[in-house]
Amino acid sequence: MIKAIFFDLDRTLLDCDGGKDRFSDRDLLVFGRIKQRGIRLFVATGRSVSFIPPFVKAAGFDGFVLVNGASVWVEGLEIARHVLPAKQMEVITGRLWEERIEYALQIPGGTWISRDRSLLLPHFRKYLFDEGHLIEKDLSACLQETMKLELFVYPKKYALCQELLKELKYTWDPKTNTMEAYAKTVSKATGAKEILGYLGLEPEECMCFGDDYNDLELSRLAGWSVAMENGIRALKDQADDVCGRAVQDGVAQYLEKALGSNIFNGRQSHG
Repeated sequence: MIKAIFFDLDRTLLDCDGGKDRFSDRDLLVFGRIKQRGIRLFVATGRSVSFIPPFVKAAGFDGFVLVNGASVWVEGLEIARHVLPAKQMEVITGRLWEERIEYALQIPGGTWISRDRSLLLPHFRKYLFDEGHLIEKDLSACLQETMKLELFVYPKKYALCQELLKELKYTWDPKTNTMEAYAKTVSKATGAKEILGYLGLEPEECMCFGDDYNDLELSRLAGWSVAMENGIRALKDQADDVCGRAVQDGVAQYLEKALGSNIFNGRQSHG
């Protein structure tokens, strides 16, 4: 029986590029119906706390897997935090400064952005960045607690950054010229495992929704996984089911139907 659900945010519950930058009334209504059944709801996202706007915090989630598993929260308590080695970050950021590549560090409590913010800050604002979480302190202190590194990289410097980040997991979005890098040892799946262990739940008792590569491991872990219609082919191929797009309230529509099905009444598996 499903006892916990993990939701990706971008292009799953939200789609800032597609015009859905808030939860719909339908989303909130179905969240409430699920919670009435005693099922716990969690966000599992690559976003840091700086990109979790008030309306997400107010939606009644029981916890968050943030920064792709680097920061894990249950009922307002951070139960796990995984930071990158300070020496490694010192080398990487030093080289970025030499190459004049704009970068940001996601650290506990907020975001530190390199002095030239002309490219990254406007990019962040498109994705509900809360500038109240913009941290102004010495870089040396931030290097001790970095959970994720984000870069604005023009194509001509992409190969250089690939080499620089080769010891980390990283993604590249050519549409926005941005890269994200974090530890190879964390993922949404590791964060979900930490939450499930904390609550005494088993992976087969959880369900998940997602759309992208960073949702693959969680999809394999969950007892029932749902890929978005707009998701990558690899995720749709391995998921148990597919639902409509975020702008169509696809997750809410799926859950409305699932509440009366055997998914929530004792049967779910990957076959």
